[in-house]
Amino acid sequence: MNQIEFITPFVRDAKYGFAPNDGVLKERVIFDFEILYLKQGKLKVIVEGKEYTGEPGDIFFFRPNIKHSIQSISKMKVHQLYVHFGLFSSEERAFFRKDILQGDLFIPEHIRLNNSLPFENKLLDLIHEFDKKIPHYELQVKAKVTELLVYLWREFHWKKTNMDPNYETLLKVKEFLNDNFANKVTLNELVDIANISKYHLICLFKKTFGYTPMHYHQIVRIEKAKELIRHTNYSLSQIASELGFETIHSFSRSFKKIDGNPPSFYRKKV
Repeated sequence: MNQIEFITPFVRDAKYGFAPNDGVLKERVIFDFEILYLKQGKLKVIVEGKEYTGEPGDIFFFRPNIKHSIQSISKMKVHQLYVHFGLFSSEERAFFRKDILQGDLFIPEHIRLNNSLPFENKLLDLIHEFDKKIPHYELQVKAKVTELLVYLWREFHWKKTNMDPNYETLLKVKEFLNDNFANKVTLNELVDIANISKYHLICLFKKTFGYTPMHYHQIVRIEKAKELIRHTNYSLSQIASELGFETIHSFSRSFKKIDGNPPSFYRKKV
């Protein structure tokens, strides 16, 4: 029997959290699953005696009844996103959740994706749904945690079956786009970095990361905007200027085109 057909996740908690640069979470055991995404800082994570170093963009996957500890080894405050969940709604009141994630469904404790931004975006959306608790949010968060799991399973399948020889070059292009979130970027600049034709750059970048280079750059800018909207008191006009948009109108148009919501949707109401 294929148990994946019966997976009906439920979310117990989902948050955007912070930890001091000397924070320590002593060895513990949890009764559900946890996905922890490191957005900023550096972590030392020990799972059943095996040590991992977490960098921004890394994911840690903790299983029920598995010993693990977490320590900040960063000079800055740690920013982390996490969700606690079970795989079967029927187990919502159970003490420990059933772990069926073996074989093709296996997910390792430490994950470093080729491109973590889409995963981060999906996790932020889940946290937003869980935090706002808009009517029928329960169905949305079930769907979104399922989407996260499928994203990881497909990522591992892709790694097993395909690796482009231009991957290192594409990574340099992606890093350039990440670093220049506040600047306008042209395709000619990217071609100079990659030293391949525009056509091949666009095709290879989309095949590897799921987006064209310019679309990816817009996503990076909008994700940075969402972070500033959520966690600062800057006005929307200030944020637009900070991210290199000429007007608040062009910022709002780009934001809604990428995210589907206006910028004000992410500003917490007092």
